[in-house]
Amino acid sequence: MVDTSVRAELIARGASQWRDPRSDVRKKARKALGDSDWSSAVVESALDDVLFDLDDERARKLAVEGPGDDQRPVLVILPGNIIGPAIASAYCAAAAGANVILKSPGNERALAPILAEQFEALGKPLAGTIDARYWKGGDFEIEPALFTSVRKIVAFGSDDALVEITRLARVPVRGYGTSHSLGFIAADADLANSARHAARDVAMFDQRGCMSPQTIYVEGDDGRSLLFARALEAELRKVQEMLPRGRVTRDEAVAIAMAIRKLTVSALAPKTHGLDTLMVGPDLDDAPGFVVVVEPDGPPTTEGFARIVSVKACGNVDALVAIAMTAPVKFESLGLSGGIATGARERLLAAGFLRICRLGEMQRPPFGYRPTVEDFV
Repeated sequence: MVDTSVRAELIARGASQWRDPRSDVRKKARKALGDSDWSSAVVESALDDVLFDLDDERARKLAVEGPGDDQRPVLVILPGNIIGPAIASAYCAAAAGANVILKSPGNERALAPILAEQFEALGKPLAGTIDARYWKGGDFEIEPALFTSVRKIVAFGSDDALVEITRLARVPVRGYGTSHSLGFIAADADLANSARHAARDVAMFDQRGCMSPQTIYVEGDDGRSLLFARALEAELRKVQEMLPRGRVTRDEAVAIAMAIRKLTVSALAPKTHGLDTLMVGPDLDDAPGFVVVVEPDGPPTTEGFARIVSVKACGNVDALVAIAMTAPVKFESLGLSGGIATGARERLLAAGFLRICRLGEMQRPPFGYRPTVEDFV
């Protein structure tokens, strides 16, 4: 068995190549994703982020002994809505010493072969550990046999899809299903800085991922939430230049128009200040580039996509805890701007949030968070 230190060294070396915009793997990835749904700026930012913290020290800390005599691969069914999980899954599998089958749909389909080629170039023990495949989901000629021949399955997708995968599989399934993320602007937070950080979290992947903020709560009254919303509108106009929104289909444009009509009804009524509480960005590809709405306090609005953000006032962090505990959806991340009281973080985690991070870092989780190295052990 190869010493884990050798594997850790190769993992760190490979990760540094993904972080280097001038490396061969980045050049290949850039070319392969050139015709994807995402702008080149979003692609570059995503590739910068995915292994940002996987250095030598972290690789040595995470590398574990492999599965021993059981060399059956782990099957990873990847999502098609963002960029990054294919790379993160390959390196988590490498840290666990596991062989892996990467089933990649959509935008990331081109990345799995690049990862396999990179691991071949890095050499043993990483060489030969990635099998890049693609088939249409629900293929009954492929999936039943494959689902019973692998060691375990790591699957990203809707809750319904995970139920079906688990039904067909005869091996352990680690599922990452449907969930939603929120933001919270504390009373001591600077609204302009908070808006700048929130705009990046909203813009990356156009809210198609589970770590994108759908509703942002502002500690205070409706007036403060409106001030934040106006600042967020300005920042989303700026970020459109740096991180252009991806293409939308005709059906998505229709859905955006329907969402705006609904928000026209649910938006907080303008008061004597005369400021609009529904802010619609300039059109891009026959659909607004973003939408910011100020709504009355209450449960989160979780239908956001295509940079549609709801802003709501919230009395304090305990009010947010109460909202989270009674909401009919599962939560992923909470992006926090400003400080919260001692013990509040623990109460928020108990209320259902899996991760609490700084606003602006929501789309940049640490390596080994989702998926984890343990998923491949």
